[in-house]
Amino acid sequence: DYPCLPKRPSGSPEVDGAVALLASVVEVRAKENGVAVPVLASRDDLARLVHGHKGDCELMQGWRCEMVGRELEAIMEGKLAVYVEGGRLCVGER
Repeated sequence: DYPCLPKRPSGSPEVDGAVALLASVVEVRAKENGVAVPVLASRDDLARLVHGHKGDCELMQGWRCEMVGRELEAIMEGKLAVYVEGGRLCVGER
């Protein structure tokens, strides 16, 4: 018999929505930089970030932080907005 993996608790719709929003930004930055999305940030990394656990999140360290971490933090703080313009996902001040 194989060991059972613990079920990952389902987040609230608000948390799941925040993770999905940040994941969209991560996907764009990963494609721009030729990096595989899971290498840049996992959904678990994004969930930790949404829950305020920046210290133990690889996304907020080193090259990942430079590539997208600071930008995600600014989005969460309301300093940057995520919007669609010309059919493209954009991040910037609005």
